[in-house]
Amino acid sequence: MCFALAAPLVEYAWFGLVFVLASWFHCRQGSVLSTSLLFLAAVGLTAVNGNFYAVLVLPLLLLAPRLDLGVPRWRYVFYVYYPLHLAVIWFWLHGQKYVVAHLLA
Repeated sequence: MCFALAAPLVEYAWFGLVFVLASWFHCRQGSVLSTSLLFLAAVGLTAVNGNFYAVLVLPLLLLAPRLDLGVPRWRYVFYVYYPLHLAVIWFWLHGQKYVVAHLLA
């Protein structure tokens, strides 16, 4: 029910949600079913994107569960990084004019 209600509210609708869930499922299982779901979700994103770029990431996603890169996992980095990068993007797009206006005033 949450999936059906949330899909129209997110950027890539059902295709984006299926792609994220299929990626997670593939990293957990690595089965033929998960690979098929991942491929279908990537192809489904072409309806939203109008291109096949989502399909280009599939080799990396298929290879990812088999790689052990030894990258450390910091539990809460995402909670700092995500709002911080949005603030930087906002400042780049809008904040500069506020700073300039206050400096010239």
